[in-house]
Amino acid sequence: MATRVRSLSGRIVGGEGTWAGSPISASYPTLRGSCTDVVGDFGGNHPLTLKREETTGSLYVRESGSLILPYPGMPTNWHNESWGDWSPQPALSSYVNRVLATSGPLTPNLNLPLFIVELRDIPGMLRHAGNLLHKIVRPSGLNPVKEAAAANLAYKFGWAPLVEDLGKLLNFAEAARIQQQRIKKAYSSRGVRRRVNLGSDSKGFTGSSLIWSTYGSFLQPQWIGSGNSTTWATVRWIVRDPSRYGYEPPFTEALRTSLGLNAGQIPITVWKAIPWTWMIDWFTDISNVLQANYNSIYFKPYRLSIMRTSVTRVEHKPILNIGGKPGNYLTAGTRTVTFKYRYANNAPSASPTLRLPFMDGYKLSVLGSLAALKVLK
Repeated sequence: MATRVRSLSGRIVGGEGTWAGSPISASYPTLRGSCTDVVGDFGGNHPLTLKREETTGSLYVRESGSLILPYPGMPTNWHNESWGDWSPQPALSSYVNRVLATSGPLTPNLNLPLFIVELRDIPGMLRHAGNLLHKIVRPSGLNPVKEAAAANLAYKFGWAPLVEDLGKLLNFAEAARIQQQRIKKAYSSRGVRRRVNLGSDSKGFTGSSLIWSTYGSFLQPQWIGSGNSTTWATVRWIVRDPSRYGYEPPFTEALRTSLGLNAGQIPITVWKAIPWTWMIDWFTDISNVLQANYNSIYFKPYRLSIMRTSVTRVEHKPILNIGGKPGNYLTAGTRTVTFKYRYANNAPSASPTLRLPFMDGYKLSVLGSLAALKVLK
C-alpha cells in the first residue's frame, strides 16, 4: 500500500500564424488535473484529493500587425487561475461527530419528548404571528428591522422545526419500519451502511482574468462564474457483540427508538431542552457527542468516509476590435474546475472539542437577528 500522485494533461489545442513573416505555432492543453490517492489496497478506505481543469474556447485571432494569427486562432492560457475552492468551508474532519450522531442505529427519527416540551412555545408563536399580521394591516410604528429579526428567529426556531416534526409524526409508522430494518442490518455480520447528507452551497461571482497567447499577447477579459459544492458521508455500524448476529428487533422496540423514547435518550433530551444549548453546541458540539456516544454503546462505527465535490464554472464573452482593429478578437471561453476530496477514518469516535464555529448562512442569519434585537432593545 502506497500513496501516489498522478498528473493529467491532454486534449491539446494548437494554432499557427506568422511573426514578421516567419511561421510560428503553439499549443496548450485544455484538460489538466492531478490526483493523490492510495494504491495497493483495493476496496480500502483511504483519503483522496482530485483536481480537474477543462477549458474551451478563448482563441485569439489577429489579422493585422507583425503578429498574424488567422482564423480559427491561437489557443490561450488562463494565467494562474483555478477557482477550485471558491468559498471557505469547514474541514471534512470537523463533521465526524455530526455523522456519528445522525447515522447511528439508535438515532431517533423524531425526539417525541423534546417535541412535547417545546409545545409550550406554541401560544407565544401564535401570538407573535398574530401581532405581525396585525401590524401589516395597521402599522404600529415599531422598528421594522427589529420586527424582521424577531420574525426570522420565530421561523428558524419555531415554525420550521414544528412543521418538520409534524410531518414526521404523520408518517411515524413507516419511519418505525425503516428503523426496524436498519437495526436488523446492524445486527448482521456486514452491519448497516448509512449515507448522510451534510449540505450543499452555491455562489455566483464576477471578475477578470489575465490570459495570454503566443509572443507576449496578454488580454484581460471580464468573466462571470458560479460555484456549487456538495458534502456527504458514508459510515457502517455493526453490533459490538458478535453473539448477537441475527437478532431481529420487534416493531415496538423500533418504534421507541424512532420516537426517542429509549432511556438512553433522556440525557440528550434534557440537554436540548435547556435554553441556549443550541448556541453552546456551535462551539462544543455536545448534542452530537451525546448522541454519537449513545449509539456507540451497543454498536461500533467503522469505515467512515466524508466527501466533498466542488465544481466551478467561469466564462467570458468575446472581446471584439482589440486595439481598435475589427480583425483582432478573442472568442468566448469557458473554464470548469472540479475538486474532489475524501476524508477517511476507519475507526471513528466522537469527542467534544472547543472550536470556533464555521459561520454559514444559517448561523450568520441567527446572529444577525439576535444582534438586531439586542441593539434595538
